[in-house]
Amino acid sequence: AQAPAVRKDLPYDPLKDFTLIGFFGTAPGTIYVNAELPVKTMPELVAYARANPGKLSFGSGGFGSAGHLQGEYLMSRTGIKRLHVPFKSDPDAAREVGAGRLQVGFSTTRAVVPLVTDGKVRPLATTDWKRAPQLPNVPAIAESGVRGLEGMAPYSFSGLVGPANLPPAVVSRLGEAINRITVMP
Repeated sequence: AQAPAVRKDLPYDPLKDFTLIGFFGTAPGTIYVNAELPVKTMPELVAYARANPGKLSFGSGGFGSAGHLQGEYLMSRTGIKRLHVPFKSDPDAAREVGAGRLQVGFSTTRAVVPLVTDGKVRPLATTDWKRAPQLPNVPAIAESGVRGLEGMAPYSFSGLVGPANLPPAVVSRLGEAINRITVMP
């Protein structure tokens, strides 16, 4: 879903070469900072970045990843500038922020929780429509205090696609199975 936005050389067209079958769900993300950074809220992060242009770097799970695109979205909506440092995964980026080699990170909430527990990073907001159960005291992006960031939700989503032109009966049967499975506890 993200590839067409970041690559011009895709050997496929995701809308023409695949059949969309079903939606599994979303995964929350978290915007977080190194615990030593004097920032405790999203408005403070924006103010700090404006007061210290070019001093902040942010990590993500790679070029074109959800975290990268969310970091770029935040910069475009707030006018702040930061250097993007891509890693191979969200946990890799989170570890670098926790170690203090980067100041800000955008990762799956699951990658961040251990570092929050250890006091190495401070979560500022979850990039979802509601608070993450793993971080119940961290505001969702809409309640973060910075307007216009609602487009960051959700952090990522997953679904099922098949080859182009799947027979409608197959798509229907698989879609019904997905719907039954996704409501199970």
